[in-house]
Amino acid sequence: MSFLGMHGALPLPLPLPLAVGLLIAIVGGIVVTLVLGTARITQVRRLARRRRR
Repeated sequence: MSFLGMHGALPLPLPLPLAVGLLIAIVGGIVVTLVLGTARITQVRRLARRRRR
């Protein structure tokens, strides 16, 4: 796999096209973003509830 001058291979037993590797990376990035965003929103909501009292 080669992207923006970087070269590498997917750590999978079967060869996959570059598009599939990028799709996997995109989905992984979305999942990480959702988890971190949810954690931060929960943290802010708890803080807001404490300050309302």
